[in-house]
Amino acid sequence: MSFDGAPFAAPARDPNVDPRDVPHPHPLGMRVWPVALTAVLMLGLLPLGLKSIPGAIFAMGVTLFLTALFAFGIEKVGSGLVIAGMFFAPMTALTMPGGASFITASDLLMVVGFGLLFPVLVTQPLHVPWTFALGAAAFFVVGCVSSLASVFAFGSLNILLRVLAATVILPLLFVWWAPRGRRLVSLAGAYVLGVVLSLAYGLLNGPLPENNRYTGLSEQPTAFGYSGLLAVCFLPFLYQVVRPSRRWLVLGSGVLCLAVIWFSGSRGPLVVVAFLALMYPALERSLKVAGALAFGGIFVVANLDRILNDKGGSNALSRLLGGSGSRYSNNERKEGLANALEVFRHHPLIGGGWDFDVILAHNIYAQVVAAMGVLGLTAFLFIIWSFVAPLFTTPRPYRLLCYPALAYVVAGPITPNVGSRYVGVTLAMSFVVASMREAGDPAVVSDEARERSTA
Repeated sequence: MSFDGAPFAAPARDPNVDPRDVPHPHPLGMRVWPVALTAVLMLGLLPLGLKSIPGAIFAMGVTLFLTALFAFGIEKVGSGLVIAGMFFAPMTALTMPGGASFITASDLLMVVGFGLLFPVLVTQPLHVPWTFALGAAAFFVVGCVSSLASVFAFGSLNILLRVLAATVILPLLFVWWAPRGRRLVSLAGAYVLGVVLSLAYGLLNGPLPENNRYTGLSEQPTAFGYSGLLAVCFLPFLYQVVRPSRRWLVLGSGVLCLAVIWFSGSRGPLVVVAFLALMYPALERSLKVAGALAFGGIFVVANLDRILNDKGGSNALSRLLGGSGSRYSNNERKEGLANALEVFRHHPLIGGGWDFDVILAHNIYAQVVAAMGVLGLTAFLFIIWSFVAPLFTTPRPYRLLCYPALAYVVAGPITPNVGSRYVGVTLAMSFVVASMREAGDPAVVSDEARERSTA
Protein backbone atom coordinates (compact mmCIF):
# COMPACT_ATOMS: atom_id res chain seq x y z
CA MET A 1 0.00 0.00 0.00
CA SER A 2 1.34 3.38 -0.86
CA PHE A 3 0.31 6.86 0.11
CA ASP A 4 0.79 10.05 -1.80
CA GLY A 5 -0.68 13.52 -1.86
CA ALA A 6 0.08 16.61 0.21
CA PRO A 7 -0.33 15.16 3.71
CA PHE A 8 1.94 12.21 2.96
CA ALA A 9 4.39 13.59 0.44
CA ALA A 10 8.02 13.58 1.51
CA PRO A 11 9.29 17.10 2.22
CA ALA A 12 11.37 18.65 -0.49
CA ARG A 13 15.07 18.71 0.35
CA ASP A 14 17.71 21.10 -0.88
CA PRO A 15 20.50 18.98 -2.42
CA ASN A 16 23.05 21.63 -1.37
CA VAL A 17 22.22 21.30 2.36
CA ASP A 18 23.69 18.56 4.53
CA PRO A 19 20.78 16.58 6.09
CA ARG A 20 22.62 16.61 9.42
CA ASP A 21 22.27 20.42 9.52
CA VAL A 22 18.49 20.29 9.15
CA PRO A 23 16.78 20.59 12.58
CA HIS A 24 14.60 17.62 13.47
CA PRO A 25 11.74 17.58 15.97
CA HIS A 26 12.66 16.03 19.30
CA PRO A 27 11.13 12.66 20.11
CA LEU A 28 8.05 12.76 22.28
CA GLY A 29 10.02 11.75 25.37
CA MET A 30 12.43 14.64 24.98
CA ARG A 31 9.48 17.05 25.04
CA VAL A 32 7.65 15.37 27.90
CA TRP A 33 10.34 14.47 30.47
CA PRO A 34 11.17 18.06 31.61
CA VAL A 35 7.49 18.73 32.27
CA ALA A 36 7.04 15.38 34.00
CA LEU A 37 10.13 15.90 36.15
CA THR A 38 8.93 19.35 37.18
CA ALA A 39 5.49 17.98 38.07
CA VAL A 40 7.01 15.23 40.21
CA LEU A 41 9.26 17.69 42.05
CA MET A 42 6.34 20.03 42.68
CA LEU A 43 4.26 17.20 44.11
CA GLY A 44 7.19 16.22 46.31
CA LEU A 45 7.43 19.77 47.63
CA LEU A 46 3.71 19.98 48.40
CA PRO A 47 3.94 18.38 51.90
CA LEU A 48 6.82 20.72 52.77
CA GLY A 49 4.79 23.74 51.68
CA LEU A 50 1.82 22.70 53.80
CA LYS A 51 3.92 22.07 56.91
CA SER A 52 5.16 25.60 57.71
CA ILE A 53 5.51 29.11 56.31
CA PRO A 54 9.30 28.80 55.74
CA GLY A 55 8.65 25.48 54.03
CA ALA A 56 6.02 27.08 51.81
CA ILE A 57 8.42 29.88 50.88
CA PHE A 58 11.15 27.35 50.06
CA ALA A 59 8.76 25.25 47.97
CA MET A 60 7.57 28.31 46.05
CA GLY A 61 11.18 29.37 45.44
CA VAL A 62 12.14 25.96 44.06
CA THR A 63 9.02 25.90 41.89
CA LEU A 64 9.73 29.34 40.44
CA PHE A 65 13.37 28.39 39.88
CA LEU A 66 12.47 25.23 37.95
CA THR A 67 9.83 27.05 35.93
CA ALA A 68 12.33 29.77 34.96
CA LEU A 69 14.96 27.15 34.16
CA PHE A 70 12.75 25.36 31.66
CA ALA A 71 11.25 28.56 30.28
CA PHE A 72 14.44 30.59 29.71
CA GLY A 73 17.30 28.09 29.70
CA ILE A 74 20.32 27.54 31.91
CA GLU A 75 22.44 30.45 30.66
CA LYS A 76 19.78 33.13 31.02
CA VAL A 77 18.71 31.93 34.46
CA GLY A 78 22.35 31.72 35.58
CA SER A 79 23.01 35.26 34.38
CA GLY A 80 19.83 36.47 36.05
CA LEU A 81 20.84 34.91 39.37
CA VAL A 82 24.26 36.58 39.24
CA ILE A 83 22.59 39.94 38.57
CA ALA A 84 20.22 39.22 41.48
CA GLY A 85 23.28 38.42 43.60
CA MET A 86 24.67 41.83 42.66
CA PHE A 87 21.39 43.42 43.79
CA PHE A 88 21.53 41.69 47.18
CA ALA A 89 25.29 42.19 47.68
CA PRO A 90 24.93 45.40 49.74
CA MET A 91 22.35 43.68 51.99
CA THR A 92 24.86 41.84 54.15
CA ALA A 93 22.35 41.37 56.99
CA LEU A 94 20.28 38.98 54.84
CA THR A 95 21.93 35.69 55.80
CA MET A 96 21.05 32.02 56.00
CA PRO A 97 19.49 30.88 59.31
CA GLY A 98 21.24 28.93 62.05
CA GLY A 99 24.84 27.90 61.71
CA ALA A 100 25.05 29.11 58.11
CA SER A 101 24.69 32.77 59.05
CA PHE A 102 28.05 33.57 57.41
CA ILE A 103 26.40 32.86 54.03
CA THR A 104 24.53 35.88 52.68
CA ALA A 105 21.67 35.88 50.19
CA SER A 106 24.09 37.29 47.63
CA ASP A 107 26.55 34.43 48.25
CA LEU A 108 23.84 31.85 47.63
CA LEU A 109 22.62 33.51 44.43
CA MET A 110 26.16 33.89 43.11
CA VAL A 111 27.05 30.26 43.81
CA VAL A 112 23.90 28.91 42.13
CA GLY A 113 24.20 31.38 39.25
CA PHE A 114 27.82 30.59 38.44
CA GLY A 115 27.10 26.91 38.98
CA LEU A 116 24.51 27.07 36.20
CA LEU A 117 26.90 29.08 34.04
CA PHE A 118 29.79 26.66 34.53
CA PRO A 119 29.11 24.65 31.32
CA VAL A 120 29.31 27.96 29.44
CA LEU A 121 32.39 29.19 31.30
CA VAL A 122 34.51 26.15 30.48
CA THR A 123 34.05 26.80 26.75
CA GLN A 124 35.33 30.39 26.96
CA PRO A 125 38.92 31.65 27.15
CA LEU A 126 40.14 33.35 30.31
CA HIS A 127 42.10 36.58 29.81
CA VAL A 128 43.82 38.11 32.85
CA PRO A 129 46.78 40.52 33.16
CA TRP A 130 50.09 38.97 34.16
CA THR A 131 50.15 41.15 37.27
CA PHE A 132 46.96 39.51 38.52
CA ALA A 133 48.08 35.97 37.62
CA LEU A 134 51.39 36.42 39.44
CA GLY A 135 49.86 38.22 42.42
CA ALA A 136 46.98 35.75 42.86
CA ALA A 137 49.26 32.71 42.70
CA ALA A 138 51.73 34.19 45.19
CA PHE A 139 48.92 35.38 47.47
CA PHE A 140 47.42 31.88 47.58
CA VAL A 141 50.74 30.14 48.27
CA VAL A 142 51.92 32.60 50.93
CA GLY A 143 48.48 32.61 52.55
CA CYS A 144 48.40 28.83 52.84
CA VAL A 145 51.95 28.66 54.22
CA SER A 146 51.36 31.39 56.82
CA SER A 147 48.03 29.86 57.86
CA LEU A 148 49.42 26.35 58.28
CA ALA A 149 52.34 27.75 60.29
CA SER A 150 50.07 29.75 62.61
CA VAL A 151 48.76 28.61 65.99
CA PHE A 152 45.13 28.46 64.81
CA ALA A 153 45.60 26.99 61.35
CA PHE A 154 41.95 26.11 60.69
CA GLY A 155 40.65 29.55 61.67
CA SER A 156 43.34 31.24 59.60
CA LEU A 157 42.51 29.14 56.53
CA ASN A 158 38.83 29.99 57.00
CA ILE A 159 39.52 33.75 56.93
CA LEU A 160 42.00 33.30 54.06
CA LEU A 161 39.27 31.61 52.00
CA ARG A 162 36.97 34.60 52.54
CA VAL A 163 39.72 37.01 51.52
CA LEU A 164 40.45 34.93 48.41
CA ALA A 165 36.74 34.84 47.56
CA ALA A 166 36.55 38.64 47.53
CA THR A 167 39.87 39.49 45.89
CA VAL A 168 40.58 36.52 43.59
CA ILE A 169 37.71 34.07 43.08
CA LEU A 170 34.87 36.52 42.38
CA PRO A 171 36.97 38.63 39.96
CA LEU A 172 38.07 35.46 38.13
CA LEU A 173 34.50 34.21 37.79
CA PHE A 174 33.34 37.56 36.43
CA VAL A 175 36.07 37.82 33.78
CA TRP A 176 35.54 34.19 32.79
CA TRP A 177 31.83 34.89 32.41
CA ALA A 178 32.81 38.00 30.39
CA PRO A 179 29.69 40.18 30.72
CA ARG A 180 29.47 42.92 28.11
CA GLY A 181 27.15 45.74 27.07
CA ARG A 182 23.72 45.64 28.65
CA ARG A 183 24.75 42.92 31.05
CA LEU A 184 27.40 45.19 32.58
CA VAL A 185 24.83 47.98 32.84
CA SER A 186 22.41 45.59 34.55
CA LEU A 187 25.06 44.51 37.07
CA ALA A 188 26.06 48.06 37.98
CA GLY A 189 22.44 49.20 38.12
CA ALA A 190 21.46 46.23 40.28
CA TYR A 191 24.08 47.14 42.89
CA VAL A 192 22.88 50.75 43.02
CA LEU A 193 19.24 49.64 43.34
CA GLY A 194 20.22 47.29 46.16
CA VAL A 195 21.79 50.17 48.06
CA VAL A 196 18.69 52.33 47.50
CA LEU A 197 16.44 49.55 48.84
CA SER A 198 18.73 49.16 51.85
CA LEU A 199 18.38 52.90 52.52
CA ALA A 200 14.59 52.72 52.29
CA TYR A 201 14.52 49.88 54.82
CA GLY A 202 16.89 51.77 57.10
CA LEU A 203 14.74 54.90 57.09
CA LEU A 204 11.61 52.87 57.83
CA ASN A 205 13.31 50.85 60.57
CA GLY A 206 15.05 53.82 62.18
CA PRO A 207 18.57 54.24 63.61
CA LEU A 208 20.30 52.14 66.22
CA PRO A 209 19.27 53.39 69.68
CA GLU A 210 22.78 53.26 71.13
CA ASN A 211 24.46 55.59 68.60
CA ASN A 212 21.68 57.01 66.38
CA ARG A 213 23.36 55.58 63.25
CA TYR A 214 21.59 53.70 60.47
CA THR A 215 22.44 50.24 59.17
CA GLY A 216 19.82 49.63 56.49
CA LEU A 217 20.02 46.01 55.40
CA SER A 218 23.73 45.84 56.25
CA GLU A 219 25.05 44.12 59.35
CA GLN A 220 26.56 47.33 60.75
CA PRO A 221 26.79 51.09 59.95
CA THR A 222 30.28 50.92 58.46
CA ALA A 223 29.24 48.35 55.85
CA PHE A 224 26.15 50.44 55.12
CA GLY A 225 28.31 53.50 54.47
CA TYR A 226 30.83 51.69 52.28
CA SER A 227 28.07 50.13 50.18
CA GLY A 228 26.82 53.66 49.53
CA LEU A 229 30.33 54.75 48.53
CA LEU A 230 30.74 51.86 46.07
CA ALA A 231 27.31 52.55 44.58
CA VAL A 232 28.32 56.19 44.03
CA CYS A 233 31.38 54.92 42.14
CA PHE A 234 29.15 53.12 39.62
CA LEU A 235 27.17 56.28 38.81
CA PRO A 236 29.62 57.89 36.33
CA PHE A 237 29.48 54.74 34.19
CA LEU A 238 25.69 54.52 34.38
CA TYR A 239 25.34 58.23 33.56
CA GLN A 240 27.42 57.74 30.41
CA VAL A 241 25.63 54.67 29.06
CA VAL A 242 21.95 55.39 29.75
CA ARG A 243 19.80 57.49 27.45
CA PRO A 244 19.90 61.24 28.15
CA SER A 245 16.18 61.15 28.96
CA ARG A 246 16.89 58.71 31.82
CA ARG A 247 19.92 60.37 33.35
CA TRP A 248 17.75 62.00 35.99
CA LEU A 249 17.30 58.52 37.44
CA VAL A 250 21.06 58.19 37.82
CA LEU A 251 21.32 61.63 39.44
CA GLY A 252 18.47 60.80 41.82
CA SER A 253 20.14 57.53 42.74
CA GLY A 254 23.34 59.46 43.41
CA VAL A 255 21.57 61.67 45.94
CA LEU A 256 20.18 58.59 47.70
CA CYS A 257 23.56 56.83 47.75
CA LEU A 258 25.18 59.92 49.27
CA ALA A 259 22.39 59.88 51.84
CA VAL A 260 23.44 56.32 52.73
CA ILE A 261 26.94 57.58 53.58
CA TRP A 262 25.45 60.44 55.59
CA PHE A 263 22.99 58.40 57.63
CA SER A 264 25.51 55.62 58.28
CA GLY A 265 27.69 58.04 60.23
CA SER A 266 30.74 56.30 58.76
CA ARG A 267 33.65 58.68 58.33
CA GLY A 268 35.75 56.59 55.95
CA PRO A 269 33.28 56.62 53.04
CA LEU A 270 32.77 60.37 53.48
CA VAL A 271 36.53 61.03 53.26
CA VAL A 272 36.90 58.78 50.21
CA VAL A 273 33.92 60.22 48.34
CA ALA A 274 35.30 63.72 48.97
CA PHE A 275 38.70 62.63 47.62
CA LEU A 276 37.13 61.07 44.52
CA ALA A 277 35.03 64.19 43.98
CA LEU A 278 38.23 66.24 43.86
CA MET A 279 40.04 63.73 41.62
CA TYR A 280 37.21 63.05 39.15
CA PRO A 281 37.28 66.43 37.32
CA ALA A 282 41.04 66.09 36.84
CA LEU A 283 40.92 62.46 35.69
CA GLU A 284 37.95 62.99 33.37
CA ARG A 285 38.79 66.59 32.37
CA SER A 286 35.28 67.75 33.21
CA LEU A 287 34.69 71.45 33.91
CA LYS A 288 30.97 70.84 34.48
CA VAL A 289 31.65 68.45 37.33
CA ALA A 290 34.23 70.83 38.80
CA GLY A 291 31.68 73.66 38.76
CA ALA A 292 28.99 71.49 40.36
CA LEU A 293 31.38 70.41 43.11
CA ALA A 294 32.41 74.00 43.78
CA PHE A 295 28.75 74.97 44.15
CA GLY A 296 28.19 72.03 46.50
CA GLY A 297 31.20 73.02 48.59
CA ILE A 298 29.87 76.55 48.99
CA PHE A 299 26.50 75.16 50.12
CA VAL A 300 28.14 72.92 52.73
CA VAL A 301 30.26 75.73 54.15
CA ALA A 302 27.27 78.08 54.32
CA ASN A 303 25.21 75.51 56.26
CA LEU A 304 27.99 73.91 58.29
CA ASP A 305 26.52 74.54 61.75
CA ARG A 306 23.14 73.09 60.80
CA ILE A 307 24.77 70.09 59.13
CA LEU A 308 26.94 69.27 62.16
CA ASN A 309 23.89 69.17 64.44
CA ASP A 310 21.81 67.03 62.07
CA LYS A 311 20.84 63.60 63.49
CA GLY A 312 22.04 64.66 66.93
CA GLY A 313 25.61 64.99 65.72
CA SER A 314 25.83 61.33 64.61
CA ASN A 315 26.07 62.03 60.88
CA ALA A 316 29.28 61.24 59.01
CA LEU A 317 30.66 64.80 58.90
CA SER A 318 29.99 65.46 62.57
CA ARG A 319 31.74 62.22 63.57
CA LEU A 320 34.63 63.07 61.24
CA LEU A 321 35.10 66.32 63.18
CA GLY A 322 35.08 64.50 66.52
CA GLY A 323 31.41 64.24 67.53
CA SER A 324 29.15 61.44 68.78
CA GLY A 325 31.63 59.11 70.45
CA SER A 326 34.10 59.03 67.57
CA ARG A 327 36.99 59.31 70.05
CA TYR A 328 36.25 55.80 71.37
CA SER A 329 36.25 54.48 67.81
CA ASN A 330 39.58 56.21 67.15
CA ASN A 331 41.15 54.53 70.19
CA GLU A 332 39.91 51.12 69.03
CA ARG A 333 41.43 51.63 65.59
CA LYS A 334 44.76 52.75 67.01
CA GLU A 335 44.91 49.73 69.31
CA GLY A 336 44.02 47.33 66.49
CA LEU A 337 46.65 48.85 64.20
CA ALA A 338 49.31 48.65 66.92
CA ASN A 339 48.53 44.96 67.50
CA ALA A 340 48.76 44.20 63.78
CA LEU A 341 52.12 45.94 63.46
CA GLU A 342 53.37 44.03 66.50
CA VAL A 343 52.48 40.75 64.77
CA PHE A 344 54.32 41.94 61.66
CA ARG A 345 57.40 42.80 63.73
CA HIS A 346 57.63 39.18 64.91
CA HIS A 347 56.77 37.62 61.51
CA PRO A 348 57.95 40.06 58.83
CA LEU A 349 58.34 37.65 55.90
CA ILE A 350 55.16 35.54 55.76
CA GLY A 351 53.16 36.97 58.66
CA GLY A 352 51.48 35.26 61.57
CA GLY A 353 48.34 34.00 59.81
CA TRP A 354 44.80 35.35 59.81
CA ASP A 355 42.82 35.82 63.02
CA PHE A 356 40.19 38.15 64.45
CA ASP A 357 42.78 40.41 66.09
CA VAL A 358 44.32 41.09 62.68
CA ILE A 359 40.93 42.11 61.26
CA LEU A 360 40.56 44.69 64.07
CA ALA A 361 43.39 46.72 62.49
CA HIS A 362 40.80 48.57 60.31
CA ASN A 363 43.48 48.88 57.63
CA ILE A 364 43.56 46.38 54.78
CA TYR A 365 47.28 46.86 54.16
CA ALA A 366 48.13 46.38 57.83
CA GLN A 367 45.85 43.32 57.92
CA VAL A 368 47.61 41.69 54.97
CA VAL A 369 51.14 42.50 56.14
CA ALA A 370 50.38 41.19 59.65
CA ALA A 371 48.75 37.99 58.38
CA MET A 372 51.01 37.29 55.38
CA GLY A 373 54.10 39.46 55.78
CA VAL A 374 55.93 41.45 53.13
CA LEU A 375 55.54 38.66 50.56
CA GLY A 376 51.77 38.59 51.00
CA LEU A 377 51.46 42.38 50.86
CA THR A 378 53.51 42.52 47.65
CA ALA A 379 51.25 39.92 46.05
CA PHE A 380 48.17 41.80 47.27
CA LEU A 381 49.41 45.05 45.71
CA PHE A 382 49.89 43.26 42.38
CA ILE A 383 46.28 42.08 42.55
CA ILE A 384 44.67 45.42 43.36
CA TRP A 385 46.81 47.24 40.78
CA SER A 386 45.26 44.94 38.16
CA PHE A 387 41.84 46.29 39.17
CA VAL A 388 42.84 49.98 39.07
CA ALA A 389 45.20 50.10 36.06
CA PRO A 390 42.47 50.25 33.34
CA LEU A 391 41.31 53.58 34.78
CA PHE A 392 44.46 55.13 33.30
CA THR A 393 44.78 53.08 30.09
CA THR A 394 41.30 52.51 28.62
CA PRO A 395 38.74 54.86 27.04
CA ARG A 396 35.32 55.78 28.36
CA PRO A 397 32.76 54.56 29.26
CA TYR A 398 34.27 51.25 30.43
CA ARG A 399 37.17 52.85 32.28
CA LEU A 400 34.58 54.43 34.58
CA LEU A 401 33.88 50.97 36.02
CA CYS A 402 37.29 51.13 37.71
CA TYR A 403 36.28 53.83 40.21
CA PRO A 404 35.07 51.25 42.77
CA ALA A 405 38.57 49.72 42.71
CA LEU A 406 40.14 53.16 43.12
CA ALA A 407 37.84 53.82 46.08
CA TYR A 408 38.94 50.50 47.61
CA VAL A 409 42.62 51.42 47.26
CA VAL A 410 42.12 54.90 48.72
CA ALA A 411 39.95 53.60 51.59
CA GLY A 412 42.46 50.85 52.38
CA PRO A 413 44.20 52.59 55.30
CA ILE A 414 40.87 53.28 57.05
CA THR A 415 38.73 50.23 56.28
CA PRO A 416 38.72 46.58 57.44
CA ASN A 417 36.97 45.34 54.26
CA VAL A 418 39.74 43.11 52.93
CA GLY A 419 37.47 40.04 52.67
CA SER A 420 33.99 41.51 52.25
CA ARG A 421 32.09 40.04 49.31
CA TYR A 422 29.91 43.14 48.90
CA VAL A 423 33.20 44.87 48.05
CA GLY A 424 34.53 41.93 46.03
CA VAL A 425 31.72 42.07 43.47
CA THR A 426 32.56 45.71 42.71
CA LEU A 427 36.25 44.83 42.32
CA ALA A 428 35.15 42.10 39.93
CA MET A 429 33.38 44.69 37.78
CA SER A 430 36.58 46.73 37.58
CA PHE A 431 38.54 43.60 36.70
CA VAL A 432 36.20 42.85 33.79
CA VAL A 433 37.58 46.00 32.12
CA ALA A 434 41.15 44.77 32.64
CA SER A 435 40.19 41.45 31.06
CA MET A 436 38.56 43.22 28.10
CA ARG A 437 41.79 45.11 27.48
CA GLU A 438 43.87 41.96 27.84
CA ALA A 439 41.66 40.22 25.26
CA GLY A 440 42.01 43.14 22.83
CA ASP A 441 38.32 44.02 22.95
CA PRO A 442 37.71 46.88 20.46
CA ALA A 443 35.54 48.67 23.04
CA VAL A 444 38.52 49.34 25.31
CA VAL A 445 41.51 49.27 22.94
CA SER A 446 42.22 52.30 20.77
CA ASP A 447 42.73 51.98 17.01
CA GLU A 448 46.37 53.07 17.41
CA ALA A 449 47.03 50.35 19.97
CA ARG A 450 45.41 47.69 17.78
CA GLU A 451 47.59 48.74 14.85
CA ARG A 452 50.73 48.43 17.01
CA SER A 453 49.69 44.98 18.25
CA THR A 454 49.06 43.66 14.72
CA ALA A 455 52.15 45.26 13.17
